[in-house]
Amino acid sequence: MPDVVTGPHPPEDATRLDPGRGGAGGGGSGATWSRDDEPDTEQDPGRVRPGRQDVPPWSRRLPDELGARFTVLRELSSGGEGDLYVVRERATGLDRVLKLYRTGWTPDQRVTGYVLRSRRSRHLVRMFEVGTAERRSYEIMEYLAGHTAADLRRRHPDGLGRDLLTAVVRQVTEALAELHAGNIVHRDLKPSNILVRGLDPFEVVLVDIGISRYVDDVEEFTRNRDAGSVRYRPPEFIAGGVISAAYDWWSLGISLFELATGRQMLAGLRDDVALNVRYTTGALDVSALSDERFRLLCRGLLTPDPDERWDENQLRRWLAGESPAVATTSTPPGPGRPTPAGLPYRYLDVDYWYRPELAMAMTETWQTAAALLFGDDLEPDRRLGRWLRQFPDVPTPPGRGRRTSPNVRLLDRLQTVDPARPPVYRNENIAVDRLYDLAHRALGTVGGSADVVRDLWTFDLLPVLSTGSSAPGLSGGEGLREVRDRWRQEHVRLTSPASLAAVTDPDARAELRRLLKDEAPRFHALTLLACVATDDQRHAVRRDLVERARETHESWFSTLVAQPGHLWLAYVLAPFAESTADRKAAEEEAARVRREWLRRTEAVREWSRRQNRPRALSLAVGGVCAMAVVLVMLVGLGDAADVVSDAAIVDAWFAVVASVAVALTVESLLAWTIGGRFRPYSMLVAAAVTVGRLARRVTGRWLALAVVGGLFVGAGLVTAYAPVVTPVAVAVLMVVWTIARYLAWLDEVERERADIAAAET
Repeated sequence: MPDVVTGPHPPEDATRLDPGRGGAGGGGSGATWSRDDEPDTEQDPGRVRPGRQDVPPWSRRLPDELGARFTVLRELSSGGEGDLYVVRERATGLDRVLKLYRTGWTPDQRVTGYVLRSRRSRHLVRMFEVGTAERRSYEIMEYLAGHTAADLRRRHPDGLGRDLLTAVVRQVTEALAELHAGNIVHRDLKPSNILVRGLDPFEVVLVDIGISRYVDDVEEFTRNRDAGSVRYRPPEFIAGGVISAAYDWWSLGISLFELATGRQMLAGLRDDVALNVRYTTGALDVSALSDERFRLLCRGLLTPDPDERWDENQLRRWLAGESPAVATTSTPPGPGRPTPAGLPYRYLDVDYWYRPELAMAMTETWQTAAALLFGDDLEPDRRLGRWLRQFPDVPTPPGRGRRTSPNVRLLDRLQTVDPARPPVYRNENIAVDRLYDLAHRALGTVGGSADVVRDLWTFDLLPVLSTGSSAPGLSGGEGLREVRDRWRQEHVRLTSPASLAAVTDPDARAELRRLLKDEAPRFHALTLLACVATDDQRHAVRRDLVERARETHESWFSTLVAQPGHLWLAYVLAPFAESTADRKAAEEEAARVRREWLRRTEAVREWSRRQNRPRALSLAVGGVCAMAVVLVMLVGLGDAADVVSDAAIVDAWFAVVASVAVALTVESLLAWTIGGRFRPYSMLVAAAVTVGRLARRVTGRWLALAVVGGLFVGAGLVTAYAPVVTPVAVAVLMVVWTIARYLAWLDEVERERADIAAAET
């Protein structure tokens, strides 16, 4: 059986449905109704587990202990802390709401125990049972089929009527008073957590105690300032994490403003940071409330000082028709408070009465504001200038001219709207503690960071931004003027001839000059990085550079890294050193591959020389045979001519045999020596190549034929009158030609060996 704690079960309050609604209507106690204008509630650290693997969809079974008692009808919502289901109790047939928490998430037992045992008000959600099933906490609560106050607000865009609003105030005050009596702060009061039990009579119920906090003392502090819904957090919680009963009264004030006007407070601010800034920089404007009584109520509930904020006592007096005093700090304008305009300025369909609100709205929507104010249409900026004339202390913007970029002109305009706004430029918080990250991103040309740094340098914007104040999530502009001076000095130092001379490698020096000339924004980012880096950041950069120098093996880079005064030159040249090292490594790898190829080629050739000697010998014999045929033809023609004696012819035939023997001997020796590579050096191929060179063109062919024919005719005439001369001359020429071919082969071998030796060195 699960660990179960049950509360008293008095007779059930009858749930009255609105006319036309059935039991399957959309609402449920404890549900967080997520809408675009009401984000999900955020949780304290440790109360949300990453992932959703442990939460089955509602169509799957419940834990066995619960599945045996309840049937799931449908899922109501799925939030950060758990899921809500409408279930039917098998034993009674009654519909309930089951809240099943994530594995490992346990609600505050002091909160659930108090609501379970001590709840008396009909306007606080009724809890019947809490327990644990399969290591998952759960709660069984009453089921309310009505809609939420947020739904009512959407149905009444002009605001709820006075009677309905008064009923909400009375009933929610009763629910909060009961929680506060038990030292419990709800922390998530908003229209979507106020469920409507019925309309006749009108009755609401406060639900969702998932992040409610038990406060031992008057107030408590937390480091987590993200818990709860952003639009309903009070300024003391945003600024200091203070949790007290005043938290809930502020949330009630924001909720009542929304229900009374039909729109959100500061509807033009969509960013969480912008909302936090506005909530902590002065009282909120409630002039949109037309009813004087409700305007007084919201002023009291939205007093920035929690000690002066209205609580249960003032609300009960207000409900009784009295008009309790409102602290002056909550009524703008006052000392240190923004001055409202006589007429609003309309920006993105929202009316703005206060300069800080307008400045934050434009800062949040930077690109839209720049395009709207400084586009082709000049009227929006002129209208803003006319609106600013209502204020006596508006500074005069610097005259930069229309050619200046819209971003710089927008910054100048925002400085006139609110000089104390946080130092934000193009969605970047320009503060001393954030400049290092900005410069680092700009150095890597990430996004628009390089453009931001370029504008900061070119238009000297740091002194302009130094007047900005800090805000929740945003740092102030303190120290930016000093950074600007150091930045200029660092730029002069790093671009000096001494710094250039410190780079000893000519190619690296040329790269540095190229960066200065062609990539000035990156160099501005480098000098900014150098002037804002802390000692720890410098040490981290040096460790990284030392490791990179060890990997690159570039002597000039290692020397630069070793010099403390040239740390940032080494930093900006590190990519070049690595690319140079990579290029050298690639060249060495190519040389190694070539050496291996040459070695393999030499081995293959040596193998081929030995293995293909028979083929080379056959080629040599073929060439000698062709020569022998030519000699036989010549001597035979000389014998047929009968010009010389028979004895001379016999001598000629002996000379032919001797010439063929000599040719066969030297050609065979050459073929045996060269082996497999003999073919280009053989008699037949070499002669064919020579003739082919002569016959490359048409005219050359006739020349080749003429030369060959002339040789044959000359050889024939010599053989006819001196038949011995031709064989002897052929033998001599054959020996000389063979020696020349052998020397050519040796020269080729030497060149190959030289290539291998050069590749190895």
